[in-house]
Amino acid sequence: MVESGSDILFFWIARMVMLGKKLTGNPPFRQILIHSLLLSHGEKMSKSKGNVIDPMSIIQGCSLEELQKSLESSNIDRKEMAAIFAEQKKQFSSGIPECGSDALRMALCSYDFKGASINIEVETFVEYRSLCNKIWQIFKFYQNYFPNGFIASNIDQVNNLSAKDCWILDKCAHLTELCAQHFPKANLDVITYSLKRHWAVDFSTIYLEYSKPTLQHGTAQEKEIALSVAVKVMDMSLKCLSPFMPYLSEELYQRLPLPNKAPSICVASFPSTHEWSIFRNHTMNDDFEKMFKLSSSIKNFKAQFGLLHQSKRVGTAYIIGPLRQGIPLEVLHLIEHDARLTSLQVDQMPDESNSVCNLEVLQPNYTVLVDLSVGPRHFMCHGILMLFIILK
Repeated sequence: MVESGSDILFFWIARMVMLGKKLTGNPPFRQILIHSLLLSHGEKMSKSKGNVIDPMSIIQGCSLEELQKSLESSNIDRKEMAAIFAEQKKQFSSGIPECGSDALRMALCSYDFKGASINIEVETFVEYRSLCNKIWQIFKFYQNYFPNGFIASNIDQVNNLSAKDCWILDKCAHLTELCAQHFPKANLDVITYSLKRHWAVDFSTIYLEYSKPTLQHGTAQEKEIALSVAVKVMDMSLKCLSPFMPYLSEELYQRLPLPNKAPSICVASFPSTHEWSIFRNHTMNDDFEKMFKLSSSIKNFKAQFGLLHQSKRVGTAYIIGPLRQGIPLEVLHLIEHDARLTSLQVDQMPDESNSVCNLEVLQPNYTVLVDLSVGPRHFMCHGILMLFIILK
């Protein structure tokens, strides 16, 4: 396979095919991956226009003075130089920040390059540099909890795993299916988006946060299982990330406390759908989606009264109703941690349930009843929040 822009398809690719057929009798390649036309702020990148972004400037970083100095040695008409300098000063007033080759590679793959054109923006590379930092911080967080000589246990079944462990393993299984489906079709933008969400949201924002109580206050066995699951997830996630961020994934892979680890992530087997199929759990995924909606609604309601970002936990939630049946208690009690509630009561109504005077429908599947009979000011002053969540 060879990749090329459509603008040089005839001038370069066709000549390579003809020359290969003439000299060897065979074409030099069987497939052509045609990428979009690269634009910079809406205009085609061209050396004559002076708007080409050097990849090394993104990898190593570059000041505005260095950008302009590189143009002075080019063959651009001196009459146009002043206008180009002014445009560069407008676009890169602070220069280009150092992003590294991993961020550059994954950012380029994140574009839908099968369209007519893509507009290259430095902000995209900075965004993926931030993703690199987040991945590094996730690893450092768990590394702080690794005991001396810790080697992760083999997690090859779902027995004795918590609900959050089953959920993140199901997410990993789904990611392997997505990679198997889209890599052969070269839908790299789909894969990079899924990897970004997996690391930044599923793994970091949700699973890591829900794991903190276990790692900080759990038993020795609970901590070992939680760390082993985290290592397995990182192992799989780094392998999927490796084609886009080889340097970061290799560095972290070498530090993973894995049994029977390959000498390099480059030669390690890629995660297979068959290997991860045992962790597929659609029911658990549905339960967590309901829990996310409940927790999000509670946090939004608390935010209306300025109680969301307080240092202490505030509010008591009561969850009742027929839809409550079948959802594991562990999943429901994760709301208490995520929404920073004082407590969460299941299948139990408070004695003062008749004093409810305010009704607000936050989601079509349930209703939140809030006791504000004493008035919002008194309510806010004493920091009391009572939520009656009725799952219909």
